[in-house]
Amino acid sequence: MVHTTSAAPRGAACGSDRYVSGGAGNNMDAKVNGCPSGQSWEPCCAACGSALQASRALQSGWYCEKDFFSTGIWLKGCQRKKTCGI
Repeated sequence: MVHTTSAAPRGAACGSDRYVSGGAGNNMDAKVNGCPSGQSWEPCCAACGSALQASRALQSGWYCEKDFFSTGIWLKGCQRKKTCGI
């Protein structure tokens, strides 16, 4: 079960203070928020994706991608690259 956080009314929690905006799902393209200060975005996003997969909100095949301007990292569902279940 994915819980909505009070910090992100339309977001899905994915760990200690981490959440994705807009909710979770296999077609998601959502910014990961709440990464701990000093932690690089990649492990934060990977932990978020793993948590959502463990809660069955995502299938395997999700991936993380930084934006062009390096303002954050986005968690993308497996349907973006047709990699669900791989």
